[in-house]
Amino acid sequence: MRVVVTGATGGIGRALVAHYLDRGDEVIAVSTQKHQHIADTINGNCHWLWQCPPEDYVGRLSPILQSRLPDRVFHCSGILHANGKMPEKALKQFSAAQLQDNMQANCIAAVSLLQALEPFLNRYSQCIIAVLSAKVGSIEDNYLGGWHSYRMSKAALNMAIKTVSIEWRRRFPQVVLAAVHPGTTESKLSQPFQHNVPTQQLASATVTAARLATLAERLTNQDSGALLHWDGSKIPF
Repeated sequence: MRVVVTGATGGIGRALVAHYLDRGDEVIAVSTQKHQHIADTINGNCHWLWQCPPEDYVGRLSPILQSRLPDRVFHCSGILHANGKMPEKALKQFSAAQLQDNMQANCIAAVSLLQALEPFLNRYSQCIIAVLSAKVGSIEDNYLGGWHSYRMSKAALNMAIKTVSIEWRRRFPQVVLAAVHPGTTESKLSQPFQHNVPTQQLASATVTAARLATLAERLTNQDSGALLHWDGSKIPF
């Protein structure tokens, strides 16, 4: 099996890379990082693309995808807090700059990846694409408010996945594209908020990676365009 993982040096991304390499699969690991110190801790048939931001996905991934389409794609790139900016708790903390950063990292980056994949798809292509989203991006499920920029960017991502899936269902009927909430995972992204999460609800990155891999095995065309929990249950938009 050939697997593409973006955000491959993050908590979940790195665990997915290790999971599939342990199975003996070929992995294309994409990272914006400049140094390959993490690669030294992971052995196996892995092709690392270093210093590869979303705007370079088309140029950097295309030569690799020409030889063979991946069977699985996991987009694990995104931000919740960065550069000292935490999620807003109130409207007065909102800034256009923070929203733009969130939109770029949490929505536009995923669309850039889909654009890089599209030229290599056809009516007979069989590929499962799981884009990591978040339950807090659900408009219907929003009962707490706050986290304005993050919620907006994830809601936009969910709409992007839904919209592209409708187009691709006509053109590439065997490709499955879904947004997936991975659950709260022990990582740098969730670290500032872990004290609010019951221990039994906080999964290790290794456990989350295994759950996502299992979900990918179970996804069908009926799931394309949906926002799913890691266990396969649907989350309302």
